Amino acid sequence: KARCLSFHGANIWDFTNVNFEDFWEEDFVRIGYNYRMTDLQAAIGIVQLKRFTELTEKKCRVIQEYNRLLSNASDKLFLPPENIEKLPSNTSLQQYVVVLKEGGKRKRDEIITLARKKGIFLMTGGYCIPSHSLWKDYDVKWNENDFPSSLFAKDSIISLPLFSTLTLSEVKEVCDLLLDTI
Repeated sequence: KARCLSFHGANIWDFTNVNFEDFWEEDFVRIGYNYRMTDLQAAIGIVQLKRFTELTEKKCRVIQEYNRLLSNASDKLFLPPENIEKLPSNTSLQQYVVVLKEGGKRKRDEIITLARKKGIFLMTGGYCIPSHSLWKDYDVKWNENDFPSSLFAKDSIISLPLFSTLTLSEVKEVCDLLLDTI
């Protein structure tokens, strides 16, 4: 229970026993916290903050390559805005998400499962709070169908890898897989 609480209350908190080739989706089963950082990780994070500008510039290049390679798929995907240079300078660029225009959860899960089998770790990228088990334990009269936009986002968003050490050839591999499956 303590581990679950430390991971936002999600049902998946220990990745040592997770087969990353399998598809799984987090479910938030209780109200939790974000207490996963150790003192060592905090010390490393403080040092990394000194490299913030350098790391975000590298992520910007990755985003620009994603945008370039996926630009012809706008009939099948909603893409993030292209003008990333206009983002605030303190944006960490945590995720690069695409939204499937058609196919929903079935198509999203198919793409993520295929990618993981090929060693590419894609994730879901959106949540619809009323759809999580947590709310079934409370006297909250929410129904996920009352939130069609959130439900669409939850079922249609794919988060692509975005980190400063991602190479352009790795970005191309991710895009090729995505374009071949949408």
